Amino acid sequence: MVPTCFAAEFAVTDSQYLVRVPKEAVDVAVLTEPLSIVEKGVDLALRLGKARFESWSQGGF
Repeated sequence: MVPTCFAAEFAVTDSQYLVRVPKEAVDVAVLTEPLSIVEKGVDLALRLGKARFESWSQGGF
């Protein structure tokens, strides 16, 4: 069985992909990754809707 990194206590990420979090935002910084995933999903849904439904392209959304 090959071990995976899911539910790991620690993870390794290339430093170029990390964003420094100000001390004032440490308590809520954990929400930034889930928020970015939601934002990408909403963006994709709107793009697909505009491509599929003519009414969305005419300013409906």
